[in-house]
Amino acid sequence: EQMEFALLNLSVVRGKSLISNHPQLDPALAGLGDQLAGHGSVVHVLLLRAHQETHGIVVVHWISSRRPGFERRTGFVHYWDNAGLAVATAEERAALERTAFVDALTGLPNQRALDAAIERHAGTQPLGVLVLDFDGMRAANAAFENDYARGGDVLIVAVADALREFAGEGELAARMHTRGDEFCLLLPGSDDEATARRGERLQWLLTDLEVPGTHRHVYRGASVGGASRAPGEPVAETLARASRAMHEHKRATRSR
Repeated sequence: EQMEFALLNLSVVRGKSLISNHPQLDPALAGLGDQLAGHGSVVHVLLLRAHQETHGIVVVHWISSRRPGFERRTGFVHYWDNAGLAVATAEERAALERTAFVDALTGLPNQRALDAAIERHAGTQPLGVLVLDFDGMRAANAAFENDYARGGDVLIVAVADALREFAGEGELAARMHTRGDEFCLLLPGSDDEATARRGERLQWLLTDLEVPGTHRHVYRGASVGGASRAPGEPVAETLARASRAMHEHKRATRSR
């Protein structure tokens, strides 16, 4: 165990695989190496490397083998090189999937993720849908000379963070469209009454939302619309009804 721990640390520092009985092993480990050799064992630490990066570590204990033959060691190294490439490829694929299904600005699932969730919930009943749109994005952009990063994007992130905290277990909060200020919340198991209650709570939350002080003068709350899926209704239509309810609420608010 002492040799394994020492070689693990040394391998990470040096960025290469190490074996306990290598003639050029760190002199400080020579004593441990001799003890292992006396028991007929060798510790081999192999880094899973690809694209000049370490993606994992494997420790092999050679039992009753003072020093594995070259061909045997080469086979192991070749095998773990391939394993390193496989791990790197899997990590790259996962990163691409995150990029494809996560909104870069807010970290919420994006429209593509929402579309996929709608397909997954094709058989979910009951199912509630909330759609919201906040007021103040244009004013925020204008206040910061149309610098979106300092203007409207700040409000988008604030609303997204609030929606993320509001969403319960099993619910999906998503940003609709890449450049808009609309969001959606899918509520599996939520009937008409439960969806209405959740919509009211979200409306109150966003009305009183604490936004950065630089943007309080432009933030005007949000409009929330909700709908619960009717029997046999496509989830996309439920979403459309929730969106229409949101726009009706927005028009009613502006006419006051």
